[in-house]
Amino acid sequence: MVRHRSEMQSRVQHELRGGKGDVTFLDMMLPDETFGKMRVCSEISMEKGCSIGRHPHEVEAELFIVKQGIATIDDNGTIKKCGVGDVIYTGNGEFHSLMNEDEETLIVYAIVIN
Repeated sequence: MVRHRSEMQSRVQHELRGGKGDVTFLDMMLPDETFGKMRVCSEISMEKGCSIGRHPHEVEAELFIVKQGIATIDDNGTIKKCGVGDVIYTGNGEFHSLMNEDEETLIVYAIVIN
């Protein structure tokens, strides 16, 4: 299967998981296209001041790959900065949040694996 960017659907979630502002998802694949193996396979973008609130991943894992900007991550209570090419992995009951405190739009690839 090939899906061109122009065929992908975009959606906006406001105050996602108790975060601030809007988070825009460009869904690269939908859950039913992955035979239930991925709940999310999206490019996420956030402007300065926007965030995804702190949440755990109990029975699934989430992988973020930073494409653009600087991500501020709460990684199980430790705040870290991540830049282009950095990978953030959360699973096995761990928790995280994702924030953009920088001027540049933050873009990350997000994959949630069931």
